[in-house]
Amino acid sequence: MVYILIIAASWFWWSFEPLQWFFDRIFMFLILSTKGWTREMLNFIHNSLSCPQCVGFWTGLILTGNFYKAALVSLSCHILDLCLQRLSKR
Repeated sequence: MVYILIIAASWFWWSFEPLQWFFDRIFMFLILSTKGWTREMLNFIHNSLSCPQCVGFWTGLILTGNFYKAALVSLSCHILDLCLQRLSKR
């Protein structure tokens, strides 16, 4: 049951468009106002916040504290993303 809740929270994080729009605006402002190493780090964090596997892994790791559970949540999020992409093509 815990896995389902973490996967649902991760799915909400990377698929809720107003939240992603908010992150895009914040990171666009921050990336344009910095340079060098800081810009690269902000770009990396921004890309990680919109990746289903990354969001699933970090959410699982933060909420459970177990690497193996986080990896399983990440894999499940990837499978969920693939299934939803195939369903949207039909």
